[in-house]
Amino acid sequence: AGAGVGMHRRRLDDALECGGDIDRLRRRIMRPSTLYRREFRRLVLAEQPRSLLEVGSGNGELLREMLAAGVRAEGIEADAQKVAAMRDQQLPVQVGRAEDLPYADGAFDVVVSEYCAHHFADLARHLAEAARVASKAVLVLDPWYDESIDTQRTAAAFDRWFKAIDRAGGMVHHDVLDAEHFRAAMPANAGLSFECRHLLQLVPVDFGFFDAESAPYLDRATATEKAELAAIRATMAARGMTDDGAILVLLRRPPG
Repeated sequence: AGAGVGMHRRRLDDALECGGDIDRLRRRIMRPSTLYRREFRRLVLAEQPRSLLEVGSGNGELLREMLAAGVRAEGIEADAQKVAAMRDQQLPVQVGRAEDLPYADGAFDVVVSEYCAHHFADLARHLAEAARVASKAVLVLDPWYDESIDTQRTAAAFDRWFKAIDRAGGMVHHDVLDAEHFRAAMPANAGLSFECRHLLQLVPVDFGFFDAESAPYLDRATATEKAELAAIRATMAARGMTDDGAILVLLRRPPG
């Protein structure tokens, strides 16, 4: 069972611009994460799955895409209201936890999660369950920042700021998971290879977006946290801030 590692960073070619109100609205709809999701789903389909389980189905967008591609796809989601909404759309999804998947060993060719891993209470337990249920591969997409770049360090500081407030309120909201987090959480003796890719397009974040994202947290923020936010905003004014990149993790079983 190999644990070979392939890591590379891919800068996507598509260019998005931020400017006036119309451009800002467009950017909120077409953040770089849209491109990262597109690449992730391309790689999922490249595995040629006949069946797929999505963990953390959200609004059902990935499920719909996989079903339209002819894949037998099912989902599991912790939020009962979201599950009810997806079932109203005739999507095959049930309430459940990422750490306790109610499926038989090898029930699906692939198990995937898209922008959910940082909400899993126990990443190692989830990956063990995903590896048990997947007969071919486990694929994960999650946010990531390249902190060797000034504008990304600003974004990472902002990310840590609001996640700390979420955790203080009882939410499971981990700081960014890097390749070593995923490698350390891999199930032992599962016979899976490990590959990690980083996707990054440097799209500037403007103050309108920054203020809109931070506004819902201000009522919950302490005086110290408000001072921290002001310092992050000042850093943004000095060196700018760019939107998040993504980490893409692929755990595969050897062919045959």
